[in-house]
Amino acid sequence: MDGDPFYVNFGINGNHYTKALVDSGCLCFSTISLSLANHLRLPRISITPRDLAQVNVTVKGAIREVAYADTDIDGHKLNRVFFYVIPDQEDDVILGRPWMDAEEVTISPSRGELTIGTSGLIVKERSQGESPTLPIELYRQTVI
Repeated sequence: MDGDPFYVNFGINGNHYTKALVDSGCLCFSTISLSLANHLRLPRISITPRDLAQVNVTVKGAIREVAYADTDIDGHKLNRVFFYVIPDQEDDVILGRPWMDAEEVTISPSRGELTIGTSGLIVKERSQGESPTLPIELYRQTVI
């Protein structure tokens, strides 16, 4: 691709930190990779299989579960966020257009910022290879 993806720090249940891809082309609220959902032992709900529509292919019945967790994006915390569990998803988490709409998100790629309108928080973009950063309160606990 010619452009860079837009990633933000993403905390799950206060004990795992990764990056989430913010993707306005994703038509679901949020997704999580099957491997991460398994690793974190997230609670799951079985659903009627749904098709996974991608840019050039649709995988019939690929989505079979929904997982849920509490989330933290640089201090913007939400309780019980639901994710479609996606087999073979490369990114740990994808936040889609419905999430952006619900949280009144505005992205400014040229400034490397995302504004979450519901809280007024400005979040800095993280590069694809950059490690996620811990929230300040956890950073202080690990350094002290």
